[in-house]
Amino acid sequence: MQITLKETGQSVAEFAIFGAKITIADLTIDCAERQSDTVVVVEVRKHAGRAVEGGKRGAYLAHITIPGRTYTETESEAGSVDGEELSVERTANPINSAEIAVTLWPAA
Repeated sequence: MQITLKETGQSVAEFAIFGAKITIADLTIDCAERQSDTVVVVEVRKHAGRAVEGGKRGAYLAHITIPGRTYTETESEAGSVDGEELSVERTANPINSAEIAVTLWPAA
């Protein structure tokens, strides 16, 4: 996991990381659940004293960048008949937590 501070030496919201789950203040984001075929960016803000996802109000607490899903392709002979092409099966790989990026913003 890549963690970046927006400002060096800043104080940040309380956070915890457990595998692909990231908790910022009282909000937990399961990056494995959120992963899709394209990059996903989750904005976490502080609004009304709580950490909330997205929205237009409140100060930023964090941006979580979840990499796009990768696949392993394997050729399969299932369904092939003399001389026909092999089919290709795509299997989603588990999320690589090392590729998740968390940017932490200053917390007041």
